[in-house]
Amino acid sequence: MDENLIKVKSLRKEFRVRQGFFAGKKKIIKAVDGLNFSILKGETFGLVGESGCGKSTTGKLLMRLLDPTSGKIFFKGQDLTAMSGKELMEMRGNFQMVFQNPYGSLNPKMSLKEILEEPLKIHRVSNRGKRLYKLLDYVGLSTSFLDRYPHEFSGGQRQRISIARALALTPKFIVADEPVSALDVSIQAQILNLLVDLQKELKLTYLFISHDLGVVQYVSDRAGVMYMGKILEMANCDDLYETALHPYTKALLSAIPLADPHKKNLFTRTENPGLNFFAVKKGCPYSPRCKEKLDICQKESPLLKEHTSGHFVACHLYSILKRDAQK
Repeated sequence: MDENLIKVKSLRKEFRVRQGFFAGKKKIIKAVDGLNFSILKGETFGLVGESGCGKSTTGKLLMRLLDPTSGKIFFKGQDLTAMSGKELMEMRGNFQMVFQNPYGSLNPKMSLKEILEEPLKIHRVSNRGKRLYKLLDYVGLSTSFLDRYPHEFSGGQRQRISIARALALTPKFIVADEPVSALDVSIQAQILNLLVDLQKELKLTYLFISHDLGVVQYVSDRAGVMYMGKILEMANCDDLYETALHPYTKALLSAIPLADPHKKNLFTRTENPGLNFFAVKKGCPYSPRCKEKLDICQKESPLLKEHTSGHFVACHLYSILKRDAQK
């Protein structure tokens, strides 16, 4: 893990929406608001946050399933945002996506064989039969399933099919968008272990998107905590969980249930009025919910800065502490 496979610079995605059915003028939602991060070759970078914070939009931007409003996305040093449709088509085999819902991401009218062969045909891959059997072996499915249709599989099996399809073109980078949230708890561990094993075997790089910090900690090397289109904290997973800095990260950690009834969560729960992209005009996006906010938090949006080695946080509390310590 000594080089950047993915590098994101000042990435933004805006949507124009109406606030109500009878509202005339459309307002702008900054779903992704100036993201800067990189993903090292061979690592898993987790992106965590509550529903609606912009995680999935970020994943789709990296896949170029959505066009960014502004900013740059680099894959192996090549700017994906500057590529034409033909150039992107040639690059598609290098990055793929595993979607959240295995019930909706598979064509119900196609058999397992047709689903796995489709990307191979589009990209004119030779020896398709041999490749198909290899894909089934990767994800632990029998060749006797080839003529079955999606409705004949369980949720876990369908997600295995989705993973096999993503591996069809031997990609280097995979976006896993909440890949276990639609599955039973008993099946989630199997799929997570499969992803970890495949990463080791095939030398894959992941962007792992989830709202569950426990899942992110299990599979990720580093993680970014996202809120209303911004990354508020980013660090090695162990550091993030053991020495969380941002009040929002602490609030997320407080929601993790503990297996031991005698243990007390170290973090205090915060009130949860829900995300409102129209509520914050300026300042820190988390300030309306933050119990530790300062006057400056409602006036200026903090920048993501390195607090300790490899641990970044966007919070005025730490900027002020650092400034006072230097005096």
